[in-house]
Amino acid sequence: MKKNRGVSIAVLLFVLNGLFLSCGFFYLLKQNILSVREVTEKQTEENLRIFGRSFVNAVAEWIDDDKNVDSFLKKFDFGEEEGFFSGSAENFEGSFEGKEFRITVVAPDGVVAGDSEVDNIHLLENHKNREEIAAALSGKEGSAVRKSTVSKDSVMYYALPVQTKKGIYAVRLSVPLSMAVYFPANSKKQIAKTMLAVFVVIAFLTFIVSAYIVHQIKKLETLSGEYKNGNFDAKSTVSGPKELRKLGNRMEVMATELKRLEQVRKDFVSNVSHELKTPVTSISGFTETLLDGAIEDRDTALHFLQIINVQCMRLMAIIEDLLTLSRLEKDNKKPETMRRDVLNVVRQVCARFRDKAASKNINLVYIIEESTGGKLEAVYCMLNEGLFDEALGNLIDNAIKYCPEKTEVECKVKFIASKNMVQISVEDNGAGIPKEFRERIFERFYRIDKGRSRDMGGTGLGLSIAAHIIKAHDGKLYVTDRQDKKQGACFVIELPVISISE
Repeated sequence: MKKNRGVSIAVLLFVLNGLFLSCGFFYLLKQNILSVREVTEKQTEENLRIFGRSFVNAVAEWIDDDKNVDSFLKKFDFGEEEGFFSGSAENFEGSFEGKEFRITVVAPDGVVAGDSEVDNIHLLENHKNREEIAAALSGKEGSAVRKSTVSKDSVMYYALPVQTKKGIYAVRLSVPLSMAVYFPANSKKQIAKTMLAVFVVIAFLTFIVSAYIVHQIKKLETLSGEYKNGNFDAKSTVSGPKELRKLGNRMEVMATELKRLEQVRKDFVSNVSHELKTPVTSISGFTETLLDGAIEDRDTALHFLQIINVQCMRLMAIIEDLLTLSRLEKDNKKPETMRRDVLNVVRQVCARFRDKAASKNINLVYIIEESTGGKLEAVYCMLNEGLFDEALGNLIDNAIKYCPEKTEVECKVKFIASKNMVQISVEDNGAGIPKEFRERIFERFYRIDKGRSRDMGGTGLGLSIAAHIIKAHDGKLYVTDRQDKKQGACFVIELPVISISE
């Protein structure tokens, strides 16, 4: 099977940036040239308008005197005759004396009456349908830009009406746009060269920026490789941009978490192996002893079988708890819940453990603390009663196990109106949970005093199961110091409240 190598980010950046820059370059070049053309047309039209308005009176007098207009146009010196239009002539850079600037006079019927450049005017076609001529013959000024049929250049045509005794004539002035005052013929080349220079500079800067970003991304790639190889102490060396630097920092945080989870995994494997090995070894040892002949002694055999039965029950408890945890973690969905009165549910759980507490001379107390509105009658939450019973039962059971005889375990319920939640706390008079162990106390098989915990008969999974159950109810479970500052531990459950009754 061929590997799909894909396209590297470096190639992608360079190709895409090059494509976008090229498109942008040609678009801006086009827009600049169009802008220059537009300004050229407006400037040329304005110059022709000024010149034409000064010239029409002379044409009108010539026509009214029945003189030959064509002869007048060909003999007229636009730069010197009677001092006419010298300023306008300068604007056209002396082009009036060449073939660039042209004046045409058209009769009312569209026939060309005179032209400054064409010798045989009778060969010219009728101009009545020309856009600018039609406007002038109707008494208005008109303009148009089109290709010249002679020079093939883009030419600006501007026509003005001339009122004579014979009717309205049209005086049309024309000049190639390439001869505009402010934009000479090489304007396009100059713009193109400037734009190309700008394009090269931007392309170079883009290449530098792209190379820098790719270099930073490669640093992240190297960092991820270190983490993949198990070196979770590797640090990000990304200096920028800001987003990549943040990504590097987040990868460091993730690596720290992975390192912690890896340690939890190792501890779990070690602990579960030990937890399972202990009862299995005991069962195996006593079974071998019975097979070696101890079974003949009834009292000894009965004692050994009782030990084997206890270890089997312990092994089954561990397996059941592991299956419960696996189910809670695997399903990753909310348990089925119903509206339940937390006060009543907690009261029932406490009642279930009262005999066990009494067997150690421990007083198990159930307390409902008053809210700001008075005594609570009911606090309703969405609960899976069976799972919640198990979670709270694990907390109370642990408190009874680790609490010295002739002491007290308190189970308190309090409504926190500001957060709209109910708080169930279980406090004991035991040794308490040191702060350095509180973050890990809910991990599977984690024990502060491993030997003492096993002697108590626990599986090491009760707190982990409780934490998962409360989380599935959108609540929190945590451990803290007792509220009255006395020695002991305080486990707190917080659950969102639907409604209360006072």
